[in-house]
Amino acid sequence: MFRAFATVTLAAGLLLLPPSAAHAQPGPGPGRGDDGSIGAARKGCTGARCDGLDPIALGCDAGARTTYRLATRLGTLERRHSRSCDASWARITGARPGTWFYVQSCRASSVRAFQVPPGYTHAYTDMVPGSGDVRVGNTAGHGPC
Repeated sequence: MFRAFATVTLAAGLLLLPPSAAHAQPGPGPGRGDDGSIGAARKGCTGARCDGLDPIALGCDAGARTTYRLATRLGTLERRHSRSCDASWARITGARPGTWFYVQSCRASSVRAFQVPPGYTHAYTDMVPGSGDVRVGNTAGHGPC
């Protein structure tokens, strides 16, 4: 699993940073997330304590929901939210290795840029606190804040 991230503060709303490697993910994974079949999170973090941490390693993916989906020419972006961890992250599917994508906490204007690792077409970012005030995007488009 790849663990790296870049944190920046956006002044003008433009992302011009080189991305880091995202967490490699072979696919969305059966039994994880939207169907809620895994159960409750392991409670490794909540809210601001989740900022910058891996959602799967901490069990926040258990019972998580896709709260926004955006199909772009570079892949499908999803904003994932865990109610039990009160945190969100971006997931990209159907992307090429090297595709960059990001998750942004709109209130804090903090952005984490990631890149799909070599050999993978699906990946996810670390978490940012909150739910509806979180944006996902890539060079082909982005969701609302």
